[in-house]
Amino acid sequence: MGDLIIKPASSGSLKIQDQAGTNFITTGTSSGLTLDSGVTFPVGMVRRVFFSEKTDAQTLSTTTGEGDVIAGTDQDGSGTQFGCTVSSPVIGYKYLIEVNLPVVAYSNISIQIFKEISSTKSNVGEPDTAGTHGATLNHFPNNSNPHLSANVRTIFTATATTDIFFGVYGRPDNTTGANYINRHLASTNYNSISGYKVTEIVA
Repeated sequence: MGDLIIKPASSGSLKIQDQAGTNFITTGTSSGLTLDSGVTFPVGMVRRVFFSEKTDAQTLSTTTGEGDVIAGTDQDGSGTQFGCTVSSPVIGYKYLIEVNLPVVAYSNISIQIFKEISSTKSNVGEPDTAGTHGATLNHFPNNSNPHLSANVRTIFTATATTDIFFGVYGRPDNTTGANYINRHLASTNYNSISGYKVTEIVA
């Protein structure tokens, strides 16, 4: 049996639509295939992954409020904050946020994930017993410790389609000694790399 060939007119696209005329599958005029908004993905499927790295060192010095915003960029090298930008999130989808920060901590350090929508920041994660911080991981190592790896993760459910930036704060309890991100206590010869990943999950 020969091939069944369906081909649009010159410079046209091949489209598969529902009865109302909504595109489900569209081909390009020369190559490529687009799954349109009418397509339903299986629940639990990973749809997109966003990842950024921070390679420079930072000293944490703000002991009030949420502390210091961890500086850096998003996955596209944009902005001045370390994290990931999720463009056009899908309402109801889950976003698994995972942050890894190599730290040298003289005191307890609270690590707090936040989201920023239309220039407004708010925390992501359940509050701790103090009721003011969420998704935190506290450290109190000996200050000669070269590095500890702070791994923080939480889940966020999108409620709107506005772009979301996910970032992270670091707040030391005190600054009697140095509190570093990505660097050794003694020098910058042994710096590390921080990672920030956001996984979009169909729900």
